[in-house]
Amino acid sequence: MNGISDNAPYFYIDFNADHSVAWNVSCARTAFGGYQAGQCTDAPTLMSTGMDSSKLPAEVGTFSLARFGGYVISGGKYETLLCFGGVNCKLLQVYAVNEVHQDNWLFNTDASYGLIGLGPRSYIWEGFVSPLNKTATYSIELDRLIGFNQVDNNITFGGAGDAYYSHYMGMPNLTV
Repeated sequence: MNGISDNAPYFYIDFNADHSVAWNVSCARTAFGGYQAGQCTDAPTLMSTGMDSSKLPAEVGTFSLARFGGYVISGGKYETLLCFGGVNCKLLQVYAVNEVHQDNWLFNTDASYGLIGLGPRSYIWEGFVSPLNKTATYSIELDRLIGFNQVDNNITFGGAGDAYYSHYMGMPNLTV
């Protein structure tokens, strides 16, 4: 995602959210859950604040007290490029979070660099839908853990007609 300079940012995928969220480097949280106000990197939010919105084009809007995946957040909206596996890139609007008001989802749990919104009205899906027949076929490969060891997998999206995926004929696909 443009605006994040870290080498290996990781995100949660939220199939209910229609927008993507990244924790801004200036992110702070209000007091809640018995914790005083502080930085988003500290408990109970434990966010990796890697989004530097100053490196993106001009802000296209703001949001206040918006709900995303159990969070109540405020910040600015930016246009940025999000790439999956370095191949499939989509221009989308990302919500850069400057303030967290509630954390009702990942309280005291690693909150990653943000949320990738893959809800039914997400702009990400539009890039994979055929304009001719209004359907999309794709596969999703997620990270997996075996014991305490992480196996090196990427999140990948591919169409049924993509040569890269042609040898995965038995791989489950979902048509939207």
